[in-house]
Amino acid sequence: MPKPETPRRPPIATAPATHVATPPADPDLVDHIFDYLADARLLIADPEDIARVKLDVRDYFGGTDVYIPRRTASERHAMVVEVLAKFNGRNATEIARQLKIGRTTVFRIIKQARARG
Repeated sequence: MPKPETPRRPPIATAPATHVATPPADPDLVDHIFDYLADARLLIADPEDIARVKLDVRDYFGGTDVYIPRRTASERHAMVVEVLAKFNGRNATEIARQLKIGRTTVFRIIKQARARG
């Protein structure tokens, strides 16, 4: 026996979309980036244009997890090569001090290198 259809509700009437300025919240990454660009005099635009672009950036990247590493990929690779070249099985603390990284990082690099074969 077929299932009876449920009646559809009429759409709710809504007011036309208007842009309402929201009160300033705690600064986030987008705010910090735009402040940096303004301080470096790399961003010269009308404040309304900047606010619009900030909204566009938030819409585009909103909800994504962002991680910005301190070291570039080439710096990280050079560090890995240096750790692997210097490690003799007993000097993890010394290497960590020289490279200004943690002992855990030294052991993680060694473990990953062994896993790769």
